[in-house]
Amino acid sequence: ISNEALRQLSERYRALIDALPDMVCLLADGRISLINAAGLSMLGVPSGQAGQVVGRPFLDLVPEADRLVFHRTMQ
Repeated sequence: ISNEALRQLSERYRALIDALPDMVCLLADGRISLINAAGLSMLGVPSGQAGQVVGRPFLDLVPEADRLVFHRTMQ
């Protein structure tokens, strides 16, 4: 597959993920690597400002009172 075909495929998948009405958030080593528009909206982050959360630990976005339960669920 050529680089151009790979780029186009990546853009199509990204558009599909952004069109979903539910939050989609991909994590790598516990850090946000991708978040869609619905996820940004749920977090109160303006669309197009994913840079505010990408790279941050996901647990930073979980209320402190829920972190232990969330951590246990994720293991």
